[in-house]
Amino acid sequence: MVAAGRLIFKERISTFKFIAVVIAALGVISNIVLKGGLSWEAIVICVGYTTYFFRSKSIKKIVISPLFLFRDVKSNPN
Repeated sequence: MVAAGRLIFKERISTFKFIAVVIAALGVISNIVLKGGLSWEAIVICVGYTTYFFRSKSIKKIVISPLFLFRDVKSNPN
């Protein structure tokens, strides 16, 4: 996601965010070394977040509704 933001949208990241990216990359590399490859969950998250990020940046609209879980509140407690 950071690479997509940097390459496609020409965004800059702060020093602290760069350090966070390096730490995350080390975690991914250690996962690859220990398990012999990436899990399907990691690949789905990588592709899903990058797609969401690209979509929301390209239409220039902030969508926060996926961050909330809505529950149907009924008057009947049963």
